[in-house]
Amino acid sequence: MRMPETTGTRLTPDLLNHFQRFQSLTTDERVALARRLEITTAKAGDCLLELGSTADTTLYLIEGKVELRAEDGLTRIINAGDPAAQMPISRLRPSLYRVTARTPVRYISIDNTLLEEMLHFERASSILVQESYLVEETGFDETSSQSEQLLTSRILEDLRQGRLMMPSPPEVGERAGRAILAAGDDEEQVVKALMIEPVLAAKMVQAANRAFGHEGVESVARAVRLLGTAKVASAAVNCVLRESLRSRNPAIQAAMRSWWERSLRVSAISYVLARLSERFDPDLAATAGLLHRIGEPVLLCYANSLQERIDAQTLQQILSDHTAEVTRIIGSMGYYGPELKVALSESGDPSRSHPGAADYADILVVADRHADIGQPEAAAGPPLDQMPAIKRLGLGEISPELSLKIMQAAKDAVARANSLLGT
Repeated sequence: MRMPETTGTRLTPDLLNHFQRFQSLTTDERVALARRLEITTAKAGDCLLELGSTADTTLYLIEGKVELRAEDGLTRIINAGDPAAQMPISRLRPSLYRVTARTPVRYISIDNTLLEEMLHFERASSILVQESYLVEETGFDETSSQSEQLLTSRILEDLRQGRLMMPSPPEVGERAGRAILAAGDDEEQVVKALMIEPVLAAKMVQAANRAFGHEGVESVARAVRLLGTAKVASAAVNCVLRESLRSRNPAIQAAMRSWWERSLRVSAISYVLARLSERFDPDLAATAGLLHRIGEPVLLCYANSLQERIDAQTLQQILSDHTAEVTRIIGSMGYYGPELKVALSESGDPSRSHPGAADYADILVVADRHADIGQPEAAAGPPLDQMPAIKRLGLGEISPELSLKIMQAAKDAVARANSLLGT
């Protein structure tokens, strides 16, 4: 495979300013950095970065189009004109992708030691690094429909600007907010109310982590204990008032309801699975289950904002194609603890396999598959007894008694939520 050659062409400060990561530098700092970098060219078919590479460099695309191919064959395309190209290309190490030029390209390869020297602001703000990673490895490619491309480009831009919209389902959010207010100082009741509204739950965990170090809070129960009931009530009401998804599109309304009920089922199943082993915290597992598809209301919100009306079939295709990816992006944003972050980022693949002990992502994979039982449109994937997560959790063959217990827990969770909401 041909490798690119350095051309000796120097960068300009204005060109560096195109990339989000350098926009916080002063003009003089960009001038100094540009003097130390060169533009590299590659022909179509050249490999810019190998899968699994540990090279301590970061790539930025200036012109052309590159292909990112994961180990499982998933292919992603980034064009230099896309919003995603303002971010690093395949930033994580070892690299999750093999990066290949699809057309002749011009790009820069920067030694990370130099980045650390110049981008001193990154040391003070790790979330900036994580947000740079967010947008660079998305699964939105040129084969998407016009509606999907518009929708996903808006999501990517809002992620880049730090203004992503994550709305509550209106009736659920409002009634959960009332239940939180009615609970007063009763922490247990406040937690119960939050655990029936995934978006509010996610925002409270984020709020607690922002306030208390942004790595230690992983469950709704702990978030409430740290924030206090008064702050939770105030924040919840503000969230519901500012961000609720009100749509006249029946397809969006039905999809939001379906997402909400499924989230409750997966949360309850995750709690049961966690209790089977002393290795797991059931509250953390329940929180992870509640947030396991937190990308879905985001997609529904942006779909609702499109001028053209989206039909049910198109909407379901968008959700099927992008929910796992948007959830992974949100999970990578920060303001989640490390175990919850891994669970949200890696639970979208039912065939997921990894070295070491079982983790919360394994619980979500199994819980998600159980949530499909009895549903008209079950997700594709291996049978339960062939899933690596089942073996890693040590469940072996799940007995009829356990399956019954799991499904009853899911059914009860939805019933309790409807009871609390008065529906």
